[in-house]
Amino acid sequence: MRGEGKILLGSISQCVHEYGLKFTQLSYYVLEMVANTWRRMSGKETMLTGGMDIARLMIHMQHAEDDDQKAMKDY
Repeated sequence: MRGEGKILLGSISQCVHEYGLKFTQLSYYVLEMVANTWRRMSGKETMLTGGMDIARLMIHMQHAEDDDQKAMKDY
């Protein structure tokens, strides 16, 4: 019984270690992803007029992307 616990604990420890390594590898990309998203959106915010807000712009962009995807599917 005691031996089984050690094997299970070793397995969990290995999973946690692998998860930590994967998290560290992926964390390098987070700053780049945020910077790219900010860079894409910062230009669009300057196009807003007095009556528009960022929520309306985001909804408009989502509809435009959906329309583009639908057009590509139909093509």
